[in-house]
Amino acid sequence: MVAKCDGGFARVGKATTRMVDRIRESCEPVEGLVFSEVGRGDPLGWRTMNAALAQFGEDTFDSVEELSSDLCTAVVTDVEGALTDVVARASDLIRKYYKPTNSRAFFDHLHSFLDPRCPAPTA
Repeated sequence: MVAKCDGGFARVGKATTRMVDRIRESCEPVEGLVFSEVGRGDPLGWRTMNAALAQFGEDTFDSVEELSSDLCTAVVTDVEGALTDVVARASDLIRKYYKPTNSRAFFDHLHSFLDPRCPAPTA
């Protein structure tokens, strides 16, 4: 069962690589538009979002590279939430097959499959 699950995690890891690559390939050529300067409008809304993030003391995005990395982490966070909240038996299966030493050990294992540009969510 562990090998089967790890095979699925490897596919997720490849998907994180494709996601980051595609965001960067699509957005880096128009980075100036994505992160437009004040006075040039805000066609995609990222400058407005950055202002809101800064207002709440959150990190802001200064490049497509940062944006793609943070979006990837957000997706992984959502998947983890679904895995633990929606899949009723997930915690039982994780304990049975992976025998984690603590509550984060399994997710640390899962994160080892992710593209390195997709940092693991912080607990």
